[in-house]
Amino acid sequence: MKKYHYIIKKQLGLFLLSLVLLSPLRSFAQIPGKLLSPKELAKQHIYKSWNKALRHPTKVFRLDLSRQNLKAISRNIHVFTQVQELRLTHNQLDSLPSEMKVLANLQILDVRHNKLTEVPKWMSLLRYLHTLKLSGNPIKALPKSLTALRKLTHLGIAETNIKQLPENFGRMTKLKKLEASKALQQEWQTLRKKAKVFTSLPEALKMPEEVYQLELQGVRQLPMKDLKKFKNLEVLNLNNNALRSLPKEIGGLQSLKELHLQNNLLKGLPKEVGNLKNLQKLNLKMNRLETVPAELKNLGSLEKLSLYNNQLKSLPKELGEMRSLKNLDLSRNRLQSLPKELMQAKNLEALNLRSNTLQKLPEALGDLEKLKSLNLDGNRLSELPNSLGQLKSLERLGLRANGLKKLPESLGNLASLKSLQLRKNQLEELPKSLGNLKNLESLDTWGNVLQGLPKSVGGLKKLKNLNLAYNQLNELPESLGNLENLEKLNLWSNNTLQKLPASLGKLKNLQSFKMQLNKLPIGERNLLQNRLITTKVRGLKF
Repeated sequence: MKKYHYIIKKQLGLFLLSLVLLSPLRSFAQIPGKLLSPKELAKQHIYKSWNKALRHPTKVFRLDLSRQNLKAISRNIHVFTQVQELRLTHNQLDSLPSEMKVLANLQILDVRHNKLTEVPKWMSLLRYLHTLKLSGNPIKALPKSLTALRKLTHLGIAETNIKQLPENFGRMTKLKKLEASKALQQEWQTLRKKAKVFTSLPEALKMPEEVYQLELQGVRQLPMKDLKKFKNLEVLNLNNNALRSLPKEIGGLQSLKELHLQNNLLKGLPKEVGNLKNLQKLNLKMNRLETVPAELKNLGSLEKLSLYNNQLKSLPKELGEMRSLKNLDLSRNRLQSLPKELMQAKNLEALNLRSNTLQKLPEALGDLEKLKSLNLDGNRLSELPNSLGQLKSLERLGLRANGLKKLPESLGNLASLKSLQLRKNQLEELPKSLGNLKNLESLDTWGNVLQGLPKSVGGLKKLKNLNLAYNQLNELPESLGNLENLEKLNLWSNNTLQKLPASLGKLKNLQSFKMQLNKLPIGERNLLQNRLITTKVRGLKF
């Protein structure tokens, strides 16, 4: 009898352990844990065996798997929800599993002497990390996102292939110890100086050579005589002042990389702004600009230009000559058209034209071959150029609240498209080529006059979110059941839809289903209820 009880107990233990290992990641991420002080952590037992640690996963605060010839870390690492010190030195690791991002209380991570070639971006989520040792790995660069580690005090990157630190590295104000080459140590000190923001002009004038960033408030007129003394000035922040104009002398600030003029009263800019050869960011949001000078074309280093919420009715064609421009925000202006020459800005990656009065787009739009994001929400477009399909890099396309009645078949050529927003138009149908969008994850057609979907919709294998609410759907194709990754389906307020495809039962990943079920015939309701049993949808009242 005792032996029988022992076997039952052992099997039960293994069963419970398997439940722990198979539970979703988010369930572990939500378990609260106490953050230990250095003294408290030092008193905790150090687990050096993976198998022993697995027996009490929630009691493991220190885990040391160093010198075990490990080539990979198990994805089950997420079960150690309380771990605050993790050492993996002298192994053969060439990557770290993304499941580690749920180790919310991790304070010390030591992965020295492995084969890591990069630092994963998810590491920036470890907000309590104060010690990170990466030395002895062939890492080539540090991600900019690393500066999100606000508590980091100790970073080791000696004996790596890192030749340069991220520009924003100086913002890591808590960092006290950096193990790195002499060159990187010197660069760190320089970046720390550059990260300091002076907010007092008198204070800044005491040490003009050390002023890299200057922020001034309560300014109605620029003190150019003083500003000229800051030969190293790279960032000038004049946001939220009452500036009505800029002096032409501003073009003499040759070291300037960022100029922020948001929320002022500017109606125009001096052409001398075009002399700022090193300028990378120009922020002119929320002013009263009616025009911008053609001389902006001379800003050869400019990557980001924001003109959000001004009073622009037209643009100079010369803006298309800005070869370094990557991000252009023209939203909330009064633009009725765009110069075709703007489409010569070949390096443009993000173009925001939301809330203008555009009625037509230039055919040359397709020349923006590097464009990843295009926002045309809230305009007066009734058609789109066929060249739209040439935007092979486009990932996000916003067309909300226009007057579109049809879309070009070339839409199906947008091979990289992930998000397509079409709500509040007058679309009666979607192009047959829609099914070619193999990377599409989100499709929103809320508030159109669609009567059906093309059969090709079943080709959207990566689609997760499909919003068809407030249309005039009569039927849906059986191919809808091929959307194997679909998680959300919204059919709300399609009052003429009386029958649903039997293939809905194939949507194994469906979690959310919205529809006015009382509009369906009782027999169809019963069929739908049976079909949704095989999905993840729960809580519907039939």
